[in-house]
Amino acid sequence: MKSNLVERYWVDSPKLFEERIKEIVDLHPNKIEVFELCKNNLCQSVPGFRMGRGSKHVFLLGREHGHEPVGTCGLAALMEGLAEARVPASVQQFSEAEEILDKLTLHMFPLKESWKNGLNSTFRGKVLFPS
Repeated sequence: MKSNLVERYWVDSPKLFEERIKEIVDLHPNKIEVFELCKNNLCQSVPGFRMGRGSKHVFLLGREHGHEPVGTCGLAALMEGLAEARVPASVQQFSEAEEILDKLTLHMFPLKESWKNGLNSTFRGKVLFPS
């Protein structure tokens, strides 16, 4: 039996991530701000996402390295959970969501490495995410 959490948030390819994050942002444009963090060495945009309006700023990094996808998947789940005030992939309310977004400004970077370049890299000689 597969988990709804894994089914919904396992965004371990550029295409899956882009589709899933676009769906989340499109559903909650008033809660999630998209911005360009920088350009990578190939002049491709590296996205950042901002949520909340609090005076304390928190920076959350997703994928530290191209072969470590869980942080990217976790941030996609967190963004949707906070936007909907619901525990990701469930019907359970996330009662603290509004308080978190009132007190904090979250700056989320699902991919620390350059997106298109970093994910198409190799790890121990194996091509991770071919184009």
